[in-house]
Amino acid sequence: MSVITIRSLDPTVKARIQARAKANGRSMEAEVRAILSEVPDPTPSGIRAGIAAVREVVGDTDVPDSWLVRHDEPPRDLFS
Repeated sequence: MSVITIRSLDPTVKARIQARAKANGRSMEAEVRAILSEVPDPTPSGIRAGIAAVREVVGDTDVPDSWLVRHDEPPRDLFS
């Protein structure tokens, strides 16, 4: 397992994570793991899943996927 240290976290962000953790019956650490596990995979299938998630929340199905993904540059790692 990896360890991540986050310095200078905004107190309001910490409070929101704590509230979300309490609402979900988890520790703050477990909540952050859950949040990070929701980050889309940068592969094309992961990007499509992210687009589907956005469409589900926004409810916009009239926009073609090709408008939501840039095709003029190669895929990048989301964390670089």
